[in-house]
Amino acid sequence: MKTIWIKLVVALALIFLVVFWAIIFWPAGIEPTDSTGDLKAPPQVQQTRVESLYQTAVFHKERDNPSDMDFRITADCCRKILTDYPNSPEAEKATQVIQTHYKHPAFSTTYSTLFRFSA
Repeated sequence: MKTIWIKLVVALALIFLVVFWAIIFWPAGIEPTDSTGDLKAPPQVQQTRVESLYQTAVFHKERDNPSDMDFRITADCCRKILTDYPNSPEAEKATQVIQTHYKHPAFSTTYSTLFRFSA
């Protein structure tokens, strides 16, 4: 019975020391710093991303038997290029893809919103 009390006292002492240490050494008053850095991806990654989007759009546009989903994917890829990468060479190509293939119903709702952002 005596050893149980000794173990209990030692455990409580350890808990007290941990809490006391945490109160004393806890970093108080540390504020998050304002990050003014640019969080955009490097230009090589952006170029790879825009090329991948354009290739996906062209692939789905040029399939043998394109479905409504293929036209939708092409429209979404072109919209992403025009909104996120408006100054890239692929933006002009995406504009041409939309202008030549927008007669499909999948483009009808997308076409008006595409050029609203690409001024």
